[in-house]
Amino acid sequence: MKKLLILSLIILVVVFFTVGDLKIIGKKGKVSDFDTFLNSLKQADVVFIGEQHTDPKAHFVEFEVFKGLYRKLNGKIILSLEMFERDVQKTLDLYLKGKISEEEFLKNSRPWKNYKTDYRPLIEFAKEHKVKVLAANVPRRYAAMVARGGLKALEQLKPEERKYISKKIYYDYPEYRKLFYKTMEEMGGPMGKHGASKFKEKFYKAQCVKDSTMAESICMTYKSNKGFLILHINGSFHSDYKLGTAAVLKTLCPELIIKNIKVLPEMKKEIKNNIADYIVY
Repeated sequence: MKKLLILSLIILVVVFFTVGDLKIIGKKGKVSDFDTFLNSLKQADVVFIGEQHTDPKAHFVEFEVFKGLYRKLNGKIILSLEMFERDVQKTLDLYLKGKISEEEFLKNSRPWKNYKTDYRPLIEFAKEHKVKVLAANVPRRYAAMVARGGLKALEQLKPEERKYISKKIYYDYPEYRKLFYKTMEEMGGPMGKHGASKFKEKFYKAQCVKDSTMAESICMTYKSNKGFLILHINGSFHSDYKLGTAAVLKTLCPELIIKNIKVLPEMKKEIKNNIADYIVY
């Protein structure tokens, strides 16, 4: 029954998209086909897919890349997700091993609202094929603490809480800060163009707590699983221009070959070619 449900979800997506419909642009121009695209990705140690969280095309691409790399790498792949947080890793592991029901898993893992339509196929494929899934992100309550009170807010945490956050928070990336501030200004509201810099900086540091924690999660997992490719899925801001999580990961594990993908609902003129190794739309 569960396999039929997964299949129906996949078929529902394929009704709207097929691999042949995708346009893939690399830094050297258009990629000939999806298989060539996968052959390039499999040479990396870590592949980032940057999505717009509500874009169905992005979720289609993620599933196809995951499935395709699993096949090409003979199962030597680990899925890493922004959408699950470090403190639910044990719950996620229990579900993947079939030791708890899906109902219990969802009750105790704080899934995103669009989990069933957009991320469930990934988890179910991983479960069926015994692929490790990394709950990479910081628990959102800690990022919220930093957004309100800055990094000093983390000092009040107990050791058993602090372990869910990266040992060091990396934020000294001027280009990333500038891009983050610009994005906040474009969004308007109290954090917009005339918003106080101190508030923008707290939100920036909260973003960096997420980036640092996801990067540390990926780096530690890579070191203990040599020979496996890690496919990390996150909102595109975390990996555009190989800044954010990608930049921290390169700081922590400089030896890694990292490739990033940006998926767009449609191509935009203002998108710069260096934003990713591959733009898919």
